[in-house]
Amino acid sequence: MQKNKIDAHVGAQMHKRRVQISMQLDQMARHLGVSVKEIEQFESGSSRIDAERLLAIARLLGVQPSYFFEGLYDTPSVSQMHGGPVGLSPQGARELVQLITAFLSINDEQTRKHIIALTVIASKTRGYPNIDGNDVTYSD
Repeated sequence: MQKNKIDAHVGAQMHKRRVQISMQLDQMARHLGVSVKEIEQFESGSSRIDAERLLAIARLLGVQPSYFFEGLYDTPSVSQMHGGPVGLSPQGARELVQLITAFLSINDEQTRKHIIALTVIASKTRGYPNIDGNDVTYSD
């Protein structure tokens, strides 16, 4: 996988915290059930960390998941990822990280869909969501 700035930032934050608490690579690998090489790839940003693993890493390192995104809003990649020339303000970026962190902690799929529907309604960007079984569709 090609490195991207967000993966590199998350990996650097992971490395920084691991070193800060004097945890060795092999200790971390053992706790997470992965190889030392995988930890090195996460820390270098050459391998993407999925949400479930990021939560496990946060618990292991004694930080909130949002820790891994601290300082990221200062980089141009966030405004580019946001999809517009305006980008995110520092406050908007902090709120986005809070929203993502909270959303990732919700285990119930239907609840997540309802939250997406509520967000769409609040933003008034795609019409009104219809939640039917496992699908969310939109109508005006």
